Amino acid sequence: MKNFLLATVGLVAMAGMAAPASAADMAVKAAPPPIVAPIYNWTGFYIGANGGWGQSHSCVDFLNATGVAVAQGCRDRSGGLFGGQLGYRWQSSQWVFGLEAQGDWADLSNQRLSLVNPSLSTRTKTSGIGLFTGTVIFSTAIGGLFALVFSFVYGRISPLGARGTAALLAIAAFVTISLVPDIKYPANPPAVGNSDTIGARTELFFIMIVASIVGMIVAVGLGRRLAARYGSWNGAILAGIGYIVFIALIQYLLPSINEVPEQFSAVVLWRFRIASLGMHAILWATLGLAFGAWAERELPQTRYRNPALRRA
Repeated sequence: MKNFLLATVGLVAMAGMAAPASAADMAVKAAPPPIVAPIYNWTGFYIGANGGWGQSHSCVDFLNATGVAVAQGCRDRSGGLFGGQLGYRWQSSQWVFGLEAQGDWADLSNQRLSLVNPSLSTRTKTSGIGLFTGTVIFSTAIGGLFALVFSFVYGRISPLGARGTAALLAIAAFVTISLVPDIKYPANPPAVGNSDTIGARTELFFIMIVASIVGMIVAVGLGRRLAARYGSWNGAILAGIGYIVFIALIQYLLPSINEVPEQFSAVVLWRFRIASLGMHAILWATLGLAFGAWAERELPQTRYRNPALRRA
C-alpha cells in the first residue's frame, strides 16, 4: 500500500513538472500588427448650403457749386440671405488649393429721403449675390508648426495635461502672432491706404510679429527661472510684466501708420477690424481645442520636468 501511494505521488509530481515544459514547447502566437491611422486628404468635390443675415450702413453727400459737401442722409440696409456653394479642393503635401462658386438669394433693401428736397427719394435693393473664390488654406501648415511647438513644451512649461497645454499654447500664439501686432498695425479694408507704401507697411507688420515672438520666448524662459525663486504664480506675473514692457518699447520705437481717409466710415472700419481679429481668434481656438482633445486621447501622461515649479 505504501509503495502504491509513493508511486502515485511520483506520477503526479512528474505530471506537474511536465506541464510547464509542454507549455513552453507551444508555439508563441504572433502579436497583431499595429493599427496605422489613415492620412486624411482634402482632395475632392463638395457641395453645401448657407443662410444668414446681412446688414450695411451707408451715407450720401453731394458737393455743391462751391465745393461744400451737403449731407443727404444715412440709412441702414438689412435682410436675409440664402443660397449654396459648389467647389473643388486639391491637397498637395501640407497645402490645400481650391475653387468655389457661390450664389445667394438676397433681400437687402432700404429707402432714403433727400434732406435737401424731401420730395425726392432713393430706393436701393439687392436681390442676389454671386461669388467665385480661390482659396489657399494655410491652417494645415500652422497646425504642423503648432504640433512641433507642442511636442517641445509638453511637460516642460507647466504641469497641465495635453489638453491644458494645447489650450495654453493656443492662447499664447493668438496673443503673440495676432493680437499684439494688430494693436500696432490693425487691419484695414481693401483699397484703404496708399498703394505705394504696401511694401513698407508689410515689412513693419512682420517686424512686429518677429519682435512679439522673440519677446514671448524670452518671457517664458524668464518665467521658469523666476518661478524657481518666487513661485509659479509670481514668476508668471513678473515674466508677463516684462513682456508687456518689451512690447510697449518696440511699438513706441516703430513708426505709426494711419492712411485711412478722414471721411471713411468709422463704423465700417471698426467692424472690419473686429471681424479680422475674430477670424484669428476662431482659428487659434479651434486649433487649441481640437488638437488638445486628440493629444489627450493619443498621448500618455507626461511627468512634469520642473520640480521647482511643481512644488510652488
